[in-house]
Amino acid sequence: MLGPSWATGRKGGLLSGENRRNDAACRPARGSHLACPDDCRGARMQSRGPEILVAHGWSDRNSGDAAIVRCLADRLVDRFPSARLWLMSEFSASDWRFRHDHSDSRDIFGDRVLGSVFPIVPIQRGPHPGNRSWRDRWTDAALAAFCLVRSLCVALGIPVPSWLWSARERETLLVLSRVDLVVSKGGGFLFGERSLRSTLRLWRVLFPFVLARRGRIPFVLYGQSIGPFATRFQAWLARKVLDHAALILVRESLSAELLPRLRVRAPVAVVPDLAFGLPSGPPAVADRLLRKYGVPRGRPLVGVTVRQWPSAREVYLASLRAAIERLLETTPVHVVIWPHCTGPGEFEDDRRASRALGQSLPHCRRVTVVEGEIPAQVLKACYARMDMMIATRFHSAIFALSELVPTLVIGYWGPKAEGIMRELGLRQWVHRIETLSPPQLAAASVSLWEQRHRVREHLSDRIPAVIDRARELHPQVGFLLERATRPDSTRQTVLRSQAR
Repeated sequence: MLGPSWATGRKGGLLSGENRRNDAACRPARGSHLACPDDCRGARMQSRGPEILVAHGWSDRNSGDAAIVRCLADRLVDRFPSARLWLMSEFSASDWRFRHDHSDSRDIFGDRVLGSVFPIVPIQRGPHPGNRSWRDRWTDAALAAFCLVRSLCVALGIPVPSWLWSARERETLLVLSRVDLVVSKGGGFLFGERSLRSTLRLWRVLFPFVLARRGRIPFVLYGQSIGPFATRFQAWLARKVLDHAALILVRESLSAELLPRLRVRAPVAVVPDLAFGLPSGPPAVADRLLRKYGVPRGRPLVGVTVRQWPSAREVYLASLRAAIERLLETTPVHVVIWPHCTGPGEFEDDRRASRALGQSLPHCRRVTVVEGEIPAQVLKACYARMDMMIATRFHSAIFALSELVPTLVIGYWGPKAEGIMRELGLRQWVHRIETLSPPQLAAASVSLWEQRHRVREHLSDRIPAVIDRARELHPQVGFLLERATRPDSTRQTVLRSQAR
């Protein structure tokens, strides 16, 4: 059997019931336990524990996202040791990035990493997308339109024939039909800019919640930043979907303040970003890495993370250059530029901006540009060796702050930087990328260097409690799972009746 009616098309579901003869194609290639009848569901849950789908899996080449996924999985398994976890990627199962950008995630989830049913377009067929022809662009546009129409049919309860879903997409739908809870891993992707492209992107990232709602599966947002939304339609769309969440856990109070203004009625609580709870890698590994890149021992170190930002690239890089030059002129520091993210794609590869920044500095002997791909836990151990950080990638700031390293933050996209730094009592050390200037950042970097001991003492008072909270699963999530996995669960009764 394929699962409940919303996933099979029987009487208003996702897949057309006339294709029941294609059941075998809908079964996962691995993990035959997924195909067990619904009547054995209660016994399976009691023997194996709850099944949980983690949504919005992004690239492991983004160290912050890799840390969030790892920490969320750790928290769920700590609370429910017998839990069975699945990860749903944002990439299609046929995308090259799906196969190659989830290596760390597969260490956690094994073969339980699923492709998206509303994937990022274009689907990348190789490591380098290259120049796309007009024919490729028309194909991409047609695929995006197809996925959009199909998602709207799902949202409106219009049956979608099963042949309009690939075998790997049907595998994802089958797993989704059987889980007890959908948890969206944290991040800052629920926002909208003033463009049709951004509105469509917002709908795409909201779609896993729509699927969960259609299947009467409770869904939770864990450690999100919300907004801003540039148009009323985007705000309305977010409210219509998020209103059905069982629980919204935001990582800063600015997002918590926005949700009532959107008239979202779901329960809301503020929790630390999960990445605060990431264990640091072995110090010896960090020391070996620093030696490998020729970073001198015994000299104070300032770490820098940088990202590509086309809309203000020249001013942004000039501001970082001014800050580094001022530090090199007035202090004995050695600067290390770290690659916090190396993908997916060229835009998310920080090494291009790192090279440009490093090459523009006249004191190159006191500047090291690190080029390799480094696991999140090792990066955190390396940041712990810094005396100060200047961070654009905000999870590089979280890694450093959780190691009590004074950090100057350049904020972008949404409330995460200002909100989290405000929660920590460090709002004065945040500067927006849109209003950045070379004199401003240079003065701020010298000021933080001069006050680094005071800031470190402040961090030693605040950070341990934050880490403790980040390493505990929010109790309401545990309550939701316990309620969802009861043998007499209302949701299970509904799904069982729909499956017949």
